[in-house]
Amino acid sequence: MRILLYGGYSVLMEEAVSETRYAFFDMDHTLTRVDTGLRFLRWWCRRHPLSAWRLLAAPIPLLLWKLHLIRLRRVKEFLFSVLRGRSTEVVDNAAREFVRQSFVSLAKPEALVMIAALAGTHTLVLASASPDFYVQHFAAAFGFEHWVATRYEVRGGRYTGRMVGEDCRDEEKVRRIGEILPLNDYDLAESIAFSDNVVADGPMLALAGQQFRVHPRTWQFVPWGGIRPRRAGPAFD
Repeated sequence: MRILLYGGYSVLMEEAVSETRYAFFDMDHTLTRVDTGLRFLRWWCRRHPLSAWRLLAAPIPLLLWKLHLIRLRRVKEFLFSVLRGRSTEVVDNAAREFVRQSFVSLAKPEALVMIAALAGTHTLVLASASPDFYVQHFAAAFGFEHWVATRYEVRGGRYTGRMVGEDCRDEEKVRRIGEILPLNDYDLAESIAFSDNVVADGPMLALAGQQFRVHPRTWQFVPWGGIRPRRAGPAFD
């Protein structure tokens, strides 16, 4: 397997096709140029102004998180509680519209080329810590059949703003992937993984023999210690 770099694009060239090879992708800052969680919240609050106070109050839980007084999970639940009481139909329609309106501007074009090149040789897997209610639509837009994301609770057909299970990051990403795909019998050496965050996504990257760190703003492969870490803040990917 070879990765050719030309014309600013990265294209994997592979002759043999194997169903047991995986291509794992993180989403935010890997396939997209921005954090989709924060972008979605701003998009939602512009349409539901009464929800905007939670974004205005966000510095409080963020400070507590930076002081290690609360978990990142609590920050995310505080922010996404803007959906509390909203029906699954309303949230799903909003998520579809958000992805429809923003996909072209958020997606890295070169990443689409890579996904298309890998589609014929690998089983594509999108693994994100962002909310499942919109990740599913990003997965469809990117061309992923398999995806995992952070689950948010629905009771009586309405969102509560709370997570179901753990945040889909670190080891939890691997566990979630293992729920939908077999990880005990595949070609690890010829599998490939991409992420901008080699710390949080270290366990997922370890599932592949070919590991690539992606620049958070461009589709550029960089050394694992070659760029500054992202600024401190809640990462939803």
